[in-house]
Amino acid sequence: MKRKIIKRETTFEDNSALKYLEDEKVLLDIDNDSHQHKHNDYQIVFVTKGKLKGFVGSNLGDYMCEDIVVIGKNVPHYFILDGKRSTETDDANEIEVLHFKHDLFPTKINEIAEFNFIQLLLKRSQQGLFFRDKTLFEKIRNMLYKIDDVNGIQKLIELYQILDTIGRNVNFNIISNEEYNSENSITTNVSSLQRTYNYLYAQFRNDITLAELSKYAHQNPTALCRTFKRETGKTIFQFLNKIRIENVCKLLLNTDMSISQIAYESGFPNLPHFNKQFKLITNKTPSDYRESIES
Repeated sequence: MKRKIIKRETTFEDNSALKYLEDEKVLLDIDNDSHQHKHNDYQIVFVTKGKLKGFVGSNLGDYMCEDIVVIGKNVPHYFILDGKRSTETDDANEIEVLHFKHDLFPTKINEIAEFNFIQLLLKRSQQGLFFRDKTLFEKIRNMLYKIDDVNGIQKLIELYQILDTIGRNVNFNIISNEEYNSENSITTNVSSLQRTYNYLYAQFRNDITLAELSKYAHQNPTALCRTFKRETGKTIFQFLNKIRIENVCKLLLNTDMSISQIAYESGFPNLPHFNKQFKLITNKTPSDYRESIES
């Protein structure tokens, strides 16, 4: 079974503030339209199942079930599957997305006291925010379901209540150092870097060559290696080994597979090379690591 992200959206129509839509859209394939994009509306992403990696601005983050991600207008973003999941037959990852327009708010929102928390949330969202708060997640998700059950001005009131509740929560993390607006462009270097991340996480179990990766990233090999090292502090293949070892650790923790099977499943066909890389990254042998988990 092909792993996928099922995306369910609550969005707006021309003559209405919000309407619930259900759209099963696959966001895994590295050649589809899940790459970095931006749009002139706000977006709240609820991770309802599985694990994802997401770019918000130029920041790559890990997001898990019950996380809430708030993305401002014109902030570049996209989400991909977390390559560390251990099996290709897991149920689909799921996200629910709430879209809304800036036109839904008063022109002088910053001068209206009742909108203080909403205005602050919208401003902070221009750098991207994420909340890891189970109580908040459950409360907001229940509120979200009401939007499709009400009509007229009540639909807008429900949205205001959702945003006010999120805005009052202080347990948030700012995602990007940069505050985005309509003038920010999606630069070639960032796009190439993100395509490289996308490819590595999607293909880490397979044999990866620099030539194939460079072709996918739309950059010549020398420039791509230089850009990647500058942005991450690691070479492409050091980063690839890190992804593979992360998957190894997960399999050692959650399965009874043999170490050689795990190495092969994680993209290491050569066992001596695998052992060397594992020790280099974890300071333990695979056997010692598994024993430390079980003890």
